[in-house]
Amino acid sequence: MFDIGLIENPYTTKLDQWESYGGSIRYAITPQWGVAGRYEYVHDPNSIINEIITNTPNGFQMKGATFTLEYLPANEITVRLEARHSNSLDPVFFNDKGGKVREDFFIMASVAVRLQNWGVLKINREPGLKEQF
Repeated sequence: MFDIGLIENPYTTKLDQWESYGGSIRYAITPQWGVAGRYEYVHDPNSIINEIITNTPNGFQMKGATFTLEYLPANEITVRLEARHSNSLDPVFFNDKGGKVREDFFIMASVAVRLQNWGVLKINREPGLKEQF
């Protein structure tokens, strides 16, 4: 993944830039078990992205990695256990005491259910998309 954006700064009339890079890989160990890894980097020193304005000297600059363990007990169900670590140039993440820190780590469990052929729900699939993610 590669994403880049430019916007004219109304105060300086210069072009401010942000960019984001990332990549992921997924490996099926067996038909029911899989692992995945993802890395991402976001560089937004001028706080262009509205959703992540940090009001810090360096804007939002973050590196993050995620490791995922997947289990498919049935074709319509995917169970995921994810561990995520992020590191920012400035303290932007909240810790359990309400202060801000540079690093963040969490583990999350989730279940995804495919709702196909469930009464009034109709899912239109794009051609070429894989059945499982």
